[in-house]
Amino acid sequence: MLVVNILLLRALLNVSSKYPFTKSEKELIKNINIVLDKNNMDPETLYRYGLYVNSVAGEMKGIDITKITESYNNLIIKNRKELDIDSKTIIKTVNKKAGPYINDIFNDLENLVLYRRIKNNREDLVEYIKKNYGGANEE
Repeated sequence: MLVVNILLLRALLNVSSKYPFTKSEKELIKNINIVLDKNNMDPETLYRYGLYVNSVAGEMKGIDITKITESYNNLIIKNRKELDIDSKTIIKTVNKKAGPYINDIFNDLENLVLYRRIKNNREDLVEYIKKNYGGANEE
């Protein structure tokens, strides 16, 4: 836990500009500061910032780290690659050329799956895309 406390202290003191931290350390400190204002048990916060960052922030707020870990372990997906759909299927479903819209659809699907509003299976994801983003093709 000593490492967690050191990073927490660095985040709280906001000293990243005064010391030669690595890019990775600076990113961790930035994310810890962001997550301090968020609900560390929220699926999206756990997903976007990960277990470590949420545990450090949760420790400062007095949240039981085992509860944060349990919530993290119960996430349906832990990264985008775990969604049961890929960009090729999205492109085919909406019948459009590749573009920035793909990222928007992925973000939407991640959120829906994280909050268990839709199942993480290809058929349900494709059906949702058809209804909400247009298109009628199915692979």
